[in-house]
Amino acid sequence: MEGILVSYDINFTVVDLSEVSKAYLVFENRRKGGMRVHLRFEYANKKYDSILFRRQLLRLKDLVEYLNEEYNLGLKVDF
Repeated sequence: MEGILVSYDINFTVVDLSEVSKAYLVFENRRKGGMRVHLRFEYANKKYDSILFRRQLLRLKDLVEYLNEEYNLGLKVDF
């Protein structure tokens, strides 16, 4: 199927990109100096799906570039 993003790291998540109204990155600092990054997708009904990236920041950058090219989500990553 086209327009479907699937993640199965901690939670199994399926995102229908054709229904996403807004996408953004959430950076969460952890207590012991670590950082977690969530890629959050919001829908028109205010529900959202979130995909967690822990140590896979290079994969996140590639994914953001792909989503911007294919779906014009307007995501920005500076690292």
